[in-house]
Amino acid sequence: MLIKCVILKVTSICNLSCKYCYVYNKTDKSYLNEPDIIDFVTVKQLLQKIEQYCKKNKLNSFLIIFHGGEPLIAGKSFYEEFIKLAEKIVISAKLYYSIQTNGTLLTETFCKLFKKHNIHVCISIDGNETASNNRIFKTTGHAAYNNIIAGYNIATKYVTPSVLSVINTSTDIDEYYTFFKDISVSYMDCLPPDSTYEKFDMNANQLGLWLIKLFDVWYFDKSKHKPRIRMFEDTINLFFGNENYAGGELFGRNFNGAIDIRTNGNIDIVDTLRICENNFLVGKYNIMNNELDDIIKEDIFYKFYNAHQDDVLCEKCRNCIVKDVCGGGLLTYRFSAKNSFNNPSVYCFDIFLLLMYIQNTLIEYTSPKLLQQVNLTKISMQDYIRTILY
Repeated sequence: MLIKCVILKVTSICNLSCKYCYVYNKTDKSYLNEPDIIDFVTVKQLLQKIEQYCKKNKLNSFLIIFHGGEPLIAGKSFYEEFIKLAEKIVISAKLYYSIQTNGTLLTETFCKLFKKHNIHVCISIDGNETASNNRIFKTTGHAAYNNIIAGYNIATKYVTPSVLSVINTSTDIDEYYTFFKDISVSYMDCLPPDSTYEKFDMNANQLGLWLIKLFDVWYFDKSKHKPRIRMFEDTINLFFGNENYAGGELFGRNFNGAIDIRTNGNIDIVDTLRICENNFLVGKYNIMNNELDDIIKEDIFYKFYNAHQDDVLCEKCRNCIVKDVCGGGLLTYRFSAKNSFNNPSVYCFDIFLLLMYIQNTLIEYTSPKLLQQVNLTKISMQDYIRTILY
């Protein structure tokens, strides 16, 4: 099991309090006992451990995602110092950087820095002002939409930001899609609200039908400024057998080689899993005393890393006709208090509806010669009934 990405919790605090947030507005409250901002004693130790790990495992590249909380709260000098230290310490592999921000604190100074150091910027935008009503300031409760868009507009002057959008199925699909085209988004990732069997988010009600309509609008859009939507691109690539082009935790059969480093130096599983329980690995491993890969001995990490493999999938998923494309979905979505992760996704039916529609659409609009090469055939709800319900 190889770790290829560190999600670095630069801050444990945020200036927003998004209603669906898995860090602040779900069960887990461990952030309350962590430093607001990671210190450079911890950063230096982390970089040394990354260097040792890359050297030992002969990795020629490694990804660091600056995350939070809201990582821009740490300030511009943090990133300047971080890059300077990283260039001195990590010499066995090329470091790649990304930052996930709510956009409200973006300035020209920040964006010039990100451009200079080739730090990819991803901004959380759920859509137009109505679609973004879950994103509010922590201290005032006021809507953050105008500040988010202002930050996005500043970023586009210097870098090409991507967008992460949490889906709310009450949002009008034409308005949703047109909004992102109008602000010239080039690449976006649409994510269902984080849910488990006990904590299902009704903002995702009828998710499958909503995504089918969005896919239709996107797939048949022939304009030059069509945004790339990761979920749909990955799905199409998987249907056509291009597994190397489909990454991430949501779909496919890839391995999940990412870990969290929290502001107190704790080495942890990714924090989306914290809506399942709040005591998986809290405080067990720390960068000051442990190696990056000490965590791989843990059962929860094994399940996360192998989330799309047969020995972690439940029996219904193993027998499903779209298994190789779906991969069981996000591990978090499979959790229940009764069966732990031994369940289909809470979005199982929605995912099947979407994949069935995409597969059948591809068959209709793909050349017969290519279809023969990839062996695609039409599927129906009977396939779902046979493999999932029986």
